[in-house]
Amino acid sequence: MDYVLIFGAEGLAQLFDRWLGPSEKLRQYLAALGNEQIEIARQLINIVPSDRILAILQYLIEDYSHRRAGWPDLLVHRENEIMFAEVHAAGTKLGENKERWIRDNYERLHFELRLVNVLKSEDRRSAA
Repeated sequence: MDYVLIFGAEGLAQLFDRWLGPSEKLRQYLAALGNEQIEIARQLINIVPSDRILAILQYLIEDYSHRRAGWPDLLVHRENEIMFAEVHAAGTKLGENKERWIRDNYERLHFELRLVNVLKSEDRRSAA
């Protein structure tokens, strides 16, 4: 985590841009070649604190094949607040990957997480 002190958000953005060319084959493998994915990554660098980005990258690098799946559906950002939201149909069970991510987040990443239960329209009428 000492790299955070060296880079900061501005340094991570510069490093990201520097490695776009050399990372092309890796990004192709990860299906992240498009301009849309690159712009989303740039936005995340500006929103998520550098130490949190590095923690996420470390987490993914350690076991990418198992940890790439199960991430929550939404990243919610307002001013200096960041949280993940998992949108979930009420009454259904979370999948194994989702449960693993929630457990790993609790133990390692420590992002705020909200489970958002969605009711079918007929369920909403009966609940009212």
